[in-house]
Amino acid sequence: MKININFPLTKEALSLVRRINTWYLDNGETEIVFTDSGPYPHLTLLMGDIAPDKLEEMMCRIIGLLNTISPPTVYFTAPHRPASDSRFVFLGVKRPDCLHELKEQMAECMVGIFTPSEHGGIDIAPHVTVAYLTQSSNYSPFRLENCTKTKWIPDRIAVSQTGKHGTCIKNLDVFEL
Repeated sequence: MKININFPLTKEALSLVRRINTWYLDNGETEIVFTDSGPYPHLTLLMGDIAPDKLEEMMCRIIGLLNTISPPTVYFTAPHRPASDSRFVFLGVKRPDCLHELKEQMAECMVGIFTPSEHGGIDIAPHVTVAYLTQSSNYSPFRLENCTKTKWIPDRIAVSQTGKHGTCIKNLDVFEL
């Protein structure tokens, strides 16, 4: 089963991501469309595979880890493609050190029951996907100066079923921080 352990976005961050996603959608440039019924924008901590019979153990391990987590303060970078040939458009994270530490803690906690995917391990830079460009897209960079001023403090960790392009299509459980 493909899952994503993530920070669901809070109201202000969600509004920003949907605004950017809508811009790409209106320009016919994205295959990902965020709606209230899913997929859900998020910041991935880990993404990968788990056997369905290990899900309950995963949830217990996350609950055990919650007492050691202090919610990080996240500031986004401007929308960008992670590589010139990538079809993804990300909001990156300024000073991602605290998130890297958390990703490492989460990965250590999941040893033996979870296998990170190529694009969901601890070495992947923290980001929020805002679009996945269509094959015919010329990639018009979205310009919004206040992206980098948006401050976000995650208040929950979710374990979500993963869909196409790493999207979260269904929350299996959500834990308050």
